[in-house]
Amino acid sequence: MNGRKRRHPHQYRIPHAQLEKARAGLLSADLASASTFDELYRRVAETIGSIERIGELAVYDTAFQIGAFLRLEPDLVYLHRGTRDGARALGVGRGRTSLTVDELPPDFRRLRPYEIEDCLCIYKRELAKVALQG
Repeated sequence: MNGRKRRHPHQYRIPHAQLEKARAGLLSADLASASTFDELYRRVAETIGSIERIGELAVYDTAFQIGAFLRLEPDLVYLHRGTRDGARALGVGRGRTSLTVDELPPDFRRLRPYEIEDCLCIYKRELAKVALQG
């Protein structure tokens, strides 16, 4: 890799300087004392959410990666760009930033919140097509 750090695919469009600002802020923030994922997510959002080009997906991805290290897993399904489209296709989450698993159709309820987040994002187009047919 020639000494270069790898980027998560979601962050390819964020300029290096902005990622460095986020990195510096995160290193100085008290994240390790968070006792829940939601608390961690809020701290990450407060720390990097106002940095230009750092959007809600970058905030979620960052909190999720740090949460994995701290062994904190989401209890809610966080809605950002792609997941919001998938949730909208299911008729839930309008104007919200997160959902409980119980708010989703029964087939989703056997999944963990982060798995639901993945499904809503990855399959948003298919969910929209099914919604149009129904």
